[in-house]
Amino acid sequence: MTGVQKCALPIYPSEDEGRKWKDGEGHVGHAFHSNITLITPDGTEPHVRDLMAAGANTKLYDAEVYRSYVSQPISQPDGTARPFGVIVATSDHPDRFNKANALVLHHASIILATAIQVGYDSSR
Repeated sequence: MTGVQKCALPIYPSEDEGRKWKDGEGHVGHAFHSNITLITPDGTEPHVRDLMAAGANTKLYDAEVYRSYVSQPISQPDGTARPFGVIVATSDHPDRFNKANALVLHHASIILATAIQVGYDSSR
């Protein structure tokens, strides 16, 4: 694989402490800040890699483990307010996600946003 560095370390996602991200940083941060769904078929493509670069947050395994990913904001139904959060799906295989198969995350985000709003309204 050209441009992909194989991970030589035994540490993979969820085995070490999570990363701290600045507002709008990384794939999830871009999706949250813009309140749009981001679907990345291959994160090793130069234009994607450079845009989504994590800077000091980059780990050796990123290019190998996070090849294709989707970040789906959990937005309020009117879409005007800041999202509640982001649902993320990742794969170590390129082209795993596309607009059609990422729809499940869109539907899940609607259900979560509704549950959050109902829970918030009922707690007043």
